[in-house]
Amino acid sequence: MEVNDYLLSHEGLDWHALIEPWRWIFPEEVEFQPWLMNKFGDLTWIDGTGAVFHLNVSEGTLEKVAENEDQFLDLLEDPDNAAEWLMYPLVDMATAAGMTLENGECFGYEELPVLGGEYDTANIAIYALDSYWKFCGDMHNKLQDVPDDDDEEFEEE
Repeated sequence: MEVNDYLLSHEGLDWHALIEPWRWIFPEEVEFQPWLMNKFGDLTWIDGTGAVFHLNVSEGTLEKVAENEDQFLDLLEDPDNAAEWLMYPLVDMATAAGMTLENGECFGYEELPVLGGEYDTANIAIYALDSYWKFCGDMHNKLQDVPDDDDEEFEEE
């Protein structure tokens, strides 16, 4: 597996605009250095202490995954971590189905998994990265106060 085959370029992105719908999940006053972005738009970033965090935009989760870059790269050798952080099984399925991304695009779910969407190619589409980040950030912000049993009843806008 070649890691770069599963990454998007994040150079030139308007991080202020991208992060705005996600302010609810980020610690206040966080130092934020984007590092890796997978083809589903999930971001691995480094804070001011060197710790590595992973934002899964489709699931609406932010977690510290490593104490530093070297530890992250070691952890990435584990196939389960690589599948979660790079989304390589789904990227491979989307690519095999003929989906190709242009600059500024990412894969995403037509129906978010938290709302009952499946992790398969029938539920994968191509989105403008900024639009997908905004949609997911806004949706997960609304869903954070909904009990888990009620997620499937929450209507997408």
